[in-house]
Amino acid sequence: IKAGIFWELAEIVEANALAMHHAMAQSVPPIHFLEERSYQLMDWVRQTRGDTPMMFTVDAGPNVKVFVPRGHGHQMAQQIARVFSITCLVSGVGCKAMVVE
Repeated sequence: IKAGIFWELAEIVEANALAMHHAMAQSVPPIHFLEERSYQLMDWVRQTRGDTPMMFTVDAGPNVKVFVPRGHGHQMAQQIARVFSITCLVSGVGCKAMVVE
């Protein structure tokens, strides 16, 4: 991602992910994939990132995906795993996913 557009992209990605889940919640019957922990992690990303380029997205399920710059994945996964007592998978473009607990 070119310098200068990360924050604009993050705003769009996060808003679109949440809009999709909002639309599903408004359907008949309503579909709720996100769990309380999903919302907690998304809030944590917003509060923790500061000046660090970091954004989240969610697909049709409760699992939050956090994107960070190359080289920061393991450190961030360890921090998330520790704060939330969860297992994280770390992957990159063209890389195999690795489990971090």
